[in-house]
Amino acid sequence: MKNNLFLLLLLISQLSFSQAKDKLMTGKINTLQVAPDGVEVINMTTKKTTKSNALGKFSLYAKTGDVIVFSSPNFEYAKKTITSSEFSAGTFAVSMIPKVTELEEVVVQKDEKLVHSELFDNAKEYTVAERRLQTGARATRLNQGLEISNDAIINAISGKSKRLRKELAIEKKESYMEQIEDTYADDYYTKSLGIEKDYVAGFKYFIVEDAAFIKTLETRNKIAMDATLLELAQEYKQLLANEK
Repeated sequence: MKNNLFLLLLLISQLSFSQAKDKLMTGKINTLQVAPDGVEVINMTTKKTTKSNALGKFSLYAKTGDVIVFSSPNFEYAKKTITSSEFSAGTFAVSMIPKVTELEEVVVQKDEKLVHSELFDNAKEYTVAERRLQTGARATRLNQGLEISNDAIINAISGKSKRLRKELAIEKKESYMEQIEDTYADDYYTKSLGIEKDYVAGFKYFIVEDAAFIKTLETRNKIAMDATLLELAQEYKQLLANEK
């Protein structure tokens, strides 16, 4: 009887140990139409990351209860918790929704008083670059009250729109840089990420170009931001090592 009890306790302890230990699992991202290539997959428990291929497949060490985060500029943010059955099977799947791309709109002429009212009711404060881009797309009335942007057509041909959009992109990056400065002190990069003081400024420009990090910055997801920075810091230090 004592031997049977000992064997039962040993079996339970081994089962508990095997369940608590990470193992390499395979995953699949299911989407509609848009290829799930390069989606950032982050295990928020271990802070380990990987990326999906064009078929949405990836491999990642995980265990039951681990929270897996999925981030991509082409898809809405997604999160998945590993279940015991998925851990036993060694595989799991998650669905991601493609982001909606706004199309340029054709404006139909409305009553002048109504338009005037809507302008003031829904007024938006534009930045300098946004105002320039808006000015270059003012509409001209055609037959039957239909409006189309004559300047926008000219700008597209001349390349002016491309330049204005570039200015807007630069302005956004400057805004992101300010957010990064407000969120992380310089000693965070040296003490937590192990980046030498002389290379901290360069690292900030490095991360502001990373789409996955900008996504976490825009959503104010501090945990995802920290996990992404850990991954980018390793990549950045490797680049520095290769240059030496």
